[in-house]
Amino acid sequence: MTIDFQTLLKTIESGVIEAAVKDATAFAEQTAADAAAFVAASTVSISNYVSLYIAKSITADELKTLLLGLGELAEMKGLTEAGLAEIEIEKIRDAALQALASIVGAAVKSAIA
Repeated sequence: MTIDFQTLLKTIESGVIEAAVKDATAFAEQTAADAAAFVAASTVSISNYVSLYIAKSITADELKTLLLGLGELAEMKGLTEAGLAEIEIEKIRDAALQALASIVGAAVKSAIA
């Protein structure tokens, strides 16, 4: 069972950007840049977590918890500089993290099947 990490990362990036921009259409450019920076900063961790799951070293719930924990890497500098309220930035960050967890979850399930 293998996963093409490059394809997965591209899918993650587009899915995370789409989810983030959906809640911040007025700040689409900053949101897309922040989401892309988050995925880039998370790449090594995502790959490590997926590898641990495929090796059966962690459970699906642990994988999801680890992925959602990557929120610290989602700095959202562009949105902060644009003056968006922190509560709105948190909503966007949460949407991006949920998209990340969903995409990775689907990818690992199909790799195991």
